[in-house]
Amino acid sequence: MSWSAAPVQGNSLSQRLRRAASSLRTMTRQGRAWAAEHPKQSAILITCAILAPVSVTGIWWWNTRPPNQSYITSELALATLDAGEWERARAMALVLKTQGLRPPQEWSTPDFVMGATIAYEAASVWEGDRETYCRRAALYLEAARQHGFPAGREAEGLWLLGRSLYWAGHFPESREVLLQALKIHRGKRTEIYLYLSGANQYSPNPNLPQALEFLDRYLADESLSPEERSEGLVRRVRVLLGMSRIREAQETFAQLTEAGLDPPRLQLLSGHLLLEEARNSRRETSTEDSDVTQKLRQAIESLREVQAGPDPPDSLIRTAQLLIAQALSELREEEAALFQYDRLQKTFPQTSEGFAARVFAAALAERRGAHDQAVELYRAALSSVTDPSHYSNEWVSAAEFGTRVMRSYRGLLQKQDYALAAQLAEAFFPFFPKVIQLENLANAYAGWGAKLAGTAPTDRFVDEPPPKEAEERWRLAGKYYHELSRERYVTQSYPEDVWLSGVHYLAGESFEKSAEAFRTYLEYETRGQLRQLAHLRLAESLAALGELEEAIREADAAVDLHARDPAIYEARLLASRLHREAGDHQKAEAMLRANLVDDRLEPISPIWRSSLFDLGKTLYQQGVVLVAESMQLDPIAQRTEMIALLEKAHPRFEEAVAKFHEVLRRGGVPGGTVEASFLSAEAHRQMALLPKKKLDTTLVDATRLALMEKAAADLDQALGHYEDVKDALNAALQNGPLTEQEEFLLRNAYFSHAAVLFELGRYEQAAGSFDATTTRFQDTPEVMDAFVQLATCYRNLGETDRALSTLLHARTVLDRFPPETPFRETTIHNREEWEQQLDWLARQFSAS
Repeated sequence: MSWSAAPVQGNSLSQRLRRAASSLRTMTRQGRAWAAEHPKQSAILITCAILAPVSVTGIWWWNTRPPNQSYITSELALATLDAGEWERARAMALVLKTQGLRPPQEWSTPDFVMGATIAYEAASVWEGDRETYCRRAALYLEAARQHGFPAGREAEGLWLLGRSLYWAGHFPESREVLLQALKIHRGKRTEIYLYLSGANQYSPNPNLPQALEFLDRYLADESLSPEERSEGLVRRVRVLLGMSRIREAQETFAQLTEAGLDPPRLQLLSGHLLLEEARNSRRETSTEDSDVTQKLRQAIESLREVQAGPDPPDSLIRTAQLLIAQALSELREEEAALFQYDRLQKTFPQTSEGFAARVFAAALAERRGAHDQAVELYRAALSSVTDPSHYSNEWVSAAEFGTRVMRSYRGLLQKQDYALAAQLAEAFFPFFPKVIQLENLANAYAGWGAKLAGTAPTDRFVDEPPPKEAEERWRLAGKYYHELSRERYVTQSYPEDVWLSGVHYLAGESFEKSAEAFRTYLEYETRGQLRQLAHLRLAESLAALGELEEAIREADAAVDLHARDPAIYEARLLASRLHREAGDHQKAEAMLRANLVDDRLEPISPIWRSSLFDLGKTLYQQGVVLVAESMQLDPIAQRTEMIALLEKAHPRFEEAVAKFHEVLRRGGVPGGTVEASFLSAEAHRQMALLPKKKLDTTLVDATRLALMEKAAADLDQALGHYEDVKDALNAALQNGPLTEQEEFLLRNAYFSHAAVLFELGRYEQAAGSFDATTTRFQDTPEVMDAFVQLATCYRNLGETDRALSTLLHARTVLDRFPPETPFRETTIHNREEWEQQLDWLARQFSAS
């Protein structure tokens, strides 16, 4: 592949290079010849050639050398500043900073010189860089101010510091400094008036009357140029409009018309005036009239002409678009207004008008019921405020913006739209303080959880457990209350924040965190009513964590502290449950009976009914313990002792059943009505054991008949209660899935119902019940027991083929269980033993 260079003015590049080299050789030969003929002249030329660059370098070094530290003083640095040599003055200031000890009156000089030179330069830099310059200048000047400005420089220092703070957007701080400068700086009074007016007008929370007062003082200066006066009058119109002083704004606008202000700005102000006149008319007269509509239309027309002009500045376009959107909103043309606001905020997102467009559009969206859109707009506006201390917006003051946002948040809470309320609160910081954000986030999630649960997080006696979604929201509420407590550690709100954190963590089943919160509360709060409840809630948390001993200690402490408080009843109830779980049934029984005999506790209250139900459970468990002890005795050698234990258990079962019946008669207990029916069935089944055991000790027919009738009666009672459980839970299934506890009760009710029928010798009914059980629960290991019982029923009915078919089906079901199925946990055999048992039964039934 070959290439060639493009021709350059008709010659190749190589040819030009050869000609240049030849010319250079010719000049060199001529120069040597001349030097040989003129030796003195050539020596002079060579010397000059050597000394010229050295001289230039020396001059450059002399002009750019660092100042000689030996002669730099504060007076020299200040004089250099006054001469306008700002770079050199800064270099001197740096040297002064590195020097040793100086008299106290000179400590501020380096900082003053540094700040003053930067402040003076800031006046001539591009507006986009001016804020950065002024921030640096303000830092140095403030440091100089702290040490005391150099002698005779206080007026200059205050003026430069105030102006720098103003240009940096620190309007409240600049106002304070400029007021001091005004007292001592006579030469800058007019300029200071103008800056004080702006500082009052553009502060986060403007003081428009003060802004107008200083602006009038500025305009009173007769030496103002026409341009300066026009600018002052424009600002005066806008200040007056912000104060709703329409007539005075019109009079000022007339002066601008006479002064010949440029047409685009006149049109902008005219449109703004018409808009405010229409608004003022609407406020004064409650009824709508055509004059208001006409003025709004004229305002829109005038403002659109601003944008249609030849190359209008962006500032005029932004303002015109914002005012047009406001006029459209006043005309109730909401779609058009929202479109205008949306275009403005997207075109000029980082401007005051773009920010105001978001805020006004959010209010309009709220008015239309589009709360999700309003929240999105408020969030966008909040996120754009990175430093609230520098907030400045002529259209929406900080106070007004904050009021609008908080009003929106409270409205969402009132509507119980907690999801949107939480979204809005998440964007509060940094415009609102962190504590405000955390408090409102916590309140939103707390309300959200209560709405999902249909109950308060402190309610312990509810018919249905809260859904998981509610618990998740309560956990978030607990998290934010916890963070809030850390923010308000040294305030009076700290104990309440800790308490609320614990309450919501407990409701959200975050038990480790709730226990930590209640322990913290008890350490901090040594007195007060909530201290007793804190012991109680701590006991709940510890019990859920399985720390039974410590839970019992806290529950007993709650009982002791609550002796004269209504919370004593809940404390006794919880303590009794913990003691029962620990096996101390007598103490549990004593606490429950104390609740039931207390005349101050109404029988209709949930705590009284829960105490009655728990007493029934405690008595039932006492009976179960006695029955279990009897089953460990030799049924022949220790028959007397066995019967004695069963006789001791019998009255406990009887009383337990009586308590359960009373609970059911009084409407049940939250979450325990079905369990009361199930335990009643179980108690009757256990009560049937005593007459059956006594049958082995008597030969008298009448006595035996009475005992069999008693056993049959108890078993019949058990059947009725099992059927009640099945009916109630099957009906509940129509409304949604059952809880884990309900599934357990339903499964056991099916199995026990069939087993009691078998025990009564009603094999045909038992077979039907076992068949329903095996069909419904064939995915649980316990079904193997039901298959065996079902096969036995068929065998007892003489239906051997059906019995063998049932065992074969049982083997098929057994094979379908995964290899890791834990049969031993719920049945008496493992998988291999069940295979052997089914094979053995099949052989036995076939042989018979």
